[in-house]
Amino acid sequence: MDLHELLIAPIERNPESLTRLQQGSDRVATGWRQMVLRAEYAACLRMLKRSQGVDLLWTGSMPAQLERDLTESITWITIALGGGDRVRAWRGRRRYLPISRISAALRSSATSGKPYPRDALYNELERLSAFITAANPAALVVTANYDPAIRLLALAARRSGIPVALYGHGLSSTHFYLSRNDGLCTHFLCWTEEEMLGYMGAGISGDNVRIVGPLRSLGDNSAEGAPEYDLLFLGARYRNSTYLATIQRVFQDATTAGISLGYRPHPMEDPSDVLETVPQITILDCRNAIEVHLKGAGVVAGGTTTGLIEARMLGRPTIFIDDLDGVQTSEGRSHLRANSNIVTSSAALDVAQVISLVGARTHYPYPSPSEEIPKLVRTHWFGQSVNSVSAPILDDDPSIM
Repeated sequence: MDLHELLIAPIERNPESLTRLQQGSDRVATGWRQMVLRAEYAACLRMLKRSQGVDLLWTGSMPAQLERDLTESITWITIALGGGDRVRAWRGRRRYLPISRISAALRSSATSGKPYPRDALYNELERLSAFITAANPAALVVTANYDPAIRLLALAARRSGIPVALYGHGLSSTHFYLSRNDGLCTHFLCWTEEEMLGYMGAGISGDNVRIVGPLRSLGDNSAEGAPEYDLLFLGARYRNSTYLATIQRVFQDATTAGISLGYRPHPMEDPSDVLETVPQITILDCRNAIEVHLKGAGVVAGGTTTGLIEARMLGRPTIFIDDLDGVQTSEGRSHLRANSNIVTSSAALDVAQVISLVGARTHYPYPSPSEEIPKLVRTHWFGQSVNSVSAPILDDDPSIM
């Protein structure tokens, strides 16, 4: 395949990836703003080429606390995909490389079907390869492998002989990531043992897989007074056919039993149909940090969602509703079945289960990426078995023509 085909390959094979990529695809800078972004990119690139010997490059989501912890223990540079990444880097006075212009242009190209100019694309690849070679990190860590800009970065790292470690930002299945890999990622960082076993079962060497804990940084698990809601229901983006009926029944039963209920939508969910079905329900603002809502909950219920893991990290009892959604991740479901206080189905969910858990506090000792990732850097783990995964070969690569 050629370079453009490699970057948009996940969309060709998995059209559902398009939904995520469409976010931000309409924000391609033009005019003076494009000139400013180009100048910022060029200035940062010149400066960073003098920053040799960093421990890590990181692109994708990173919790604020993990940013602070890693800054204290290792040297690292943010590859900023969007404005939020850049703002956090400014505030933390950290070095960064802004590629939001490239990211938006590639997303637009992927969603519109119009190829990015070949020469311009290879020029971007060469500039990124030169930067990564100069920085000489132990690894490039990416939190997704289906975004075209992240794939361009990963290819630049592979061409520079630098390992690429995938640290998934959520509870997607190992099949989801591996079906989109195309030889770009060489190492895999896992939230749970189930995820690690999933990679190994798919043929990834155990030498290239490590458990580092959830990609989340939350506060302590102390209870801060009476809960704001006895039951916090975490919304789902992919729902089963009885989803709305289940919400309606649980809300009615909770109201009858005197149990307060809050509904926090998934960030990519439109909760208008929930409000239409149950007009009296309290819809929480998902733009607020989930930690705030979880700390205000007595019990947390939901389907296959990272919110249940975050609730466990904060000591909140959880109810896993196994058939509530259509998320395809056997590893995530297996973990939630084994580590939730109650596992039930939509039809069997009962307010008595909620009442039995209100006031309880639990704790699950997940590994901490703040501790585990620096250990991997110090022990040179990323440099091991880097060549066991063959890098992609491009048909239109001018260096071999």
